[in-house]
Amino acid sequence: NVTKTAEQVTIASAVQAAIRRAFTGVRNGRPRPTLVEIPVDLYGEEIGEVTYRPVPRTRSGPDPQAVAEAAKVLIAAER
Repeated sequence: NVTKTAEQVTIASAVQAAIRRAFTGVRNGRPRPTLVEIPVDLYGEEIGEVTYRPVPRTRSGPDPQAVAEAAKVLIAAER
């Protein structure tokens, strides 16, 4: 109930993708923490450089400008 997502990584080659998904999850939707669980036996493994390119943010609610435009259309339709 505390985190938005929780993922356990079991092989070193999956760490980069898991970190990327965690950052994407944090940036999009409702603000909540994410969890990536990395077991101790993977600490000594080589995972390579983790590169992250931000993805476009998504809103958890409607765009205020779109709501205002829809309201104008509905008011015009009533007349």
